[in-house]
Amino acid sequence: FEGVSIVVIVLVFFLGNIRAAVAVALTIPLSLLGAFVGMKLTGIPANLLSLGAIDFGIIVDSGVVVAESILRHLSHHRTSGQRMPILRSIHAAVSEVQRQVFFAVVIIVAAYLPLFTLQRVEGRLFSPMAYTLSYAVGWSLVLALTLVPVLCSYLLAGSFRQWHNPVQSWLERQYQRIITWVLARPLQTVAGGAGIVLLALVAATTIGTEFLPELDEGGFNIRCVLPAGVSVDAARQVPPRIREIIGRYPEVKACITQLGRNDDGTDPYGPNRIESLVQLTPYSTWKSGKTKAELLAEIKSALEVEFPGASFSFSQPILDNVTEAVTGSAADLAVLINGDDIPLMRGLAQRVLGVLRSIRGSSESGLEQEGPQTQLVVRVRREDAARYGINIADINRLLELAIGGKPVSVLYEGERRFNIVVRYPRQLRSSVEDIASMLVLTPGGQRVPLSQVADVQLVEGQTIIARQDGRRQVSVRTNIRGRDQGGFVAEAQQRVSRAVKLPPGYTIVWGGQFENLERARNRLMVVIPITLAIIFCILFWLFDRSVRYALLVMLNVPFAFVGGVVLLLMRGINFSVSAGVGFVSLFGVAIMSGVLIVSYINYLRQETALTVRAAVRTGARTQLRPVLMMMTVALIGLIPAARATGIGSDVQRPLATVIVGGLATSLVLVLTVLPALYYLVEGRRRWRLLQARRAHLQTDSSVSPSNP
Repeated sequence: FEGVSIVVIVLVFFLGNIRAAVAVALTIPLSLLGAFVGMKLTGIPANLLSLGAIDFGIIVDSGVVVAESILRHLSHHRTSGQRMPILRSIHAAVSEVQRQVFFAVVIIVAAYLPLFTLQRVEGRLFSPMAYTLSYAVGWSLVLALTLVPVLCSYLLAGSFRQWHNPVQSWLERQYQRIITWVLARPLQTVAGGAGIVLLALVAATTIGTEFLPELDEGGFNIRCVLPAGVSVDAARQVPPRIREIIGRYPEVKACITQLGRNDDGTDPYGPNRIESLVQLTPYSTWKSGKTKAELLAEIKSALEVEFPGASFSFSQPILDNVTEAVTGSAADLAVLINGDDIPLMRGLAQRVLGVLRSIRGSSESGLEQEGPQTQLVVRVRREDAARYGINIADINRLLELAIGGKPVSVLYEGERRFNIVVRYPRQLRSSVEDIASMLVLTPGGQRVPLSQVADVQLVEGQTIIARQDGRRQVSVRTNIRGRDQGGFVAEAQQRVSRAVKLPPGYTIVWGGQFENLERARNRLMVVIPITLAIIFCILFWLFDRSVRYALLVMLNVPFAFVGGVVLLLMRGINFSVSAGVGFVSLFGVAIMSGVLIVSYINYLRQETALTVRAAVRTGARTQLRPVLMMMTVALIGLIPAARATGIGSDVQRPLATVIVGGLATSLVLVLTVLPALYYLVEGRRRWRLLQARRAHLQTDSSVSPSNP
């Protein structure tokens, strides 16, 4: 509702006519209705991901251009005293802009092509948004060319008053002075614009990178790892103490702990692993003034003081599960060492872990797999067993019965039933000697100690053997705090390559969240140039196969890039897939303003006898209002999303920040640098044509006297 209200206010402010603003505003709910129909047909659910980044300003852009053209034509006809039927006037107004509006919307939809190609996590996050925006913008085009003219024919029939906006009049007067100054110094203006773009490119190299900003889920997980080999009785005393410590904080609503593996067996951890799920009260009720990060730091410090031998790491439930399912590790960065010899790989992993812990930003580092534990191993000596006629199956049955227990009957109690398990008493199975002295029954009825046919010993063995593509794997994990992922990993890769030398046949793979970042970045680096090439082809077709006009409009892309980079730096936001999606969306909207200005200047040059300078001045001044409206409603419509701080806003905030900043600089540069560049290109071209014509006339005049 906030976004719609802002858009309507901006429309009334610039159009100066409430009825025309209402005609445009009605396209918002109808476009959303069309988007919902498309979502229903394609199975896209309505949620934060599919609807969170919809900008009502972008939706009404087509209607804004059409309504502004209609108002301009009607006002011109009535102020000049021309009597023209309103339908003919509206038809002329729509015909003037329909081609540009159509191709501009096609360009906006084409700009979303990279989002359709995203895969895995990033694809699930942003593809629904791309489809939803495409449906909404497509419907807005249909409504702008059909509904808006019809509504205007009724709402603007007869006499209508257009509010005189003193602010807009002042802007037009100032812009008239600016455009006059720009056209008098086109080379300096273009050079200044190029310098700004170059500075933005340099500044972009200082922005940190990450896969996605951390999505605040409200609660969080705490993972506690006790020393290996801790007894069950000792481990059982830890969860109540963890709950007691966490419960001291008034910001905590509830805490649930889990010792060892879960009930469904999907987390096969030992009793030294404790998972805690913490639910927080709403942030608005916090009286301490703490942030969530400060609260987590206090809780971690208190737990580490209480349990000095344990390690604690923090994550979030949904992010933890998704990341672990996709990459095999719930950490921000996982260094995967692949090979055959597990002890050797663990030694390499310890060296990698030491390097990671020495890098600024490393937090909660450790080995993903549990360390080796003492295991009981019984190795049957087949020759000795055969001498007594004992099968290996007989020995297995004895060990199962003595150590693990064997069900021999069932006890029924109403609808409930319980297995009756037979098992050796603890005093007969508590040591290696006890197990070695167990008696095995031979086929002849004799009883032979187990030590006569098998070796019984305690050895160090692996609790978990992880594999990837059929090869054994040891993982080193670390979370990254207070630093961007890309910069941390770049430094880590350099240090690890110098400090850790791998034997032949062993490899290191960098995974975790960084793996997602690399995959998305590599795909976007391929798809975005292809998308820009497609947009260029559309512009080439729009401007009747003119390369220079298509290139002129494409310059809006670097103009928009400047603002996106600047605002990311000002707000301290890293470049992520979300910010990349913002740039993709921004380029399509920014190009639309260039299409309007260049198209109208070309229209004036074709339909009137204006010079290039006069056509540029008149065209830029005439298109000031539609460009201001179009860019302003799109910009202001996303300001709430850029400023949002609630749960779920973290992913959308970089996207909205990029679009807001990019539209702001694009608005300024497209109204100054683009006209100057157009005048330079077309003025020089016109001068060359005149020189060529003059030379041709001189040649003809010198040849004609010799002719009889």
